[in-house]
Amino acid sequence: FFRVYFSPSAITMADVESIKQHFLRHDTNRDGRIDAAEFNVMLKRMGVLLAPSDEKRLFDAMDKDKSGGIELNEFVSQYPTIVALEKRAEEKQCENLRAKTAFSTEEIHAMYSNFKRIACTEKDDGLIDKHEFRQL
Repeated sequence: FFRVYFSPSAITMADVESIKQHFLRHDTNRDGRIDAAEFNVMLKRMGVLLAPSDEKRLFDAMDKDKSGGIELNEFVSQYPTIVALEKRAEEKQCENLRAKTAFSTEEIHAMYSNFKRIACTEKDDGLIDKHEFRQL
């Protein structure tokens, strides 16, 4: 069901630093691991909407040592899967919007990118608050 989309050996040191920042953004209690609740919030912020059973299966697949949390090394090695899921969710959302609106695919992608950029400037919650809205 869930698989790594490219080899972790293809990840550069610059990538690892960026991935680490992503990890830290979602390790909200700063215990050095992403627990199931933090993981589910992360997926929702990324627009990845899964059934609870699929969220659990993905979490369990990423928690390689079965510690009950995803540590940084596990997160880095599975990051390509997370990115692929986010991209697939974005494409699905864009397809839905394309079918329901008169916007072109390019316009929808531009709006979606802008939303993602703005939605995490003040508070990284996947929503646009009034301060972030002013940046639009």
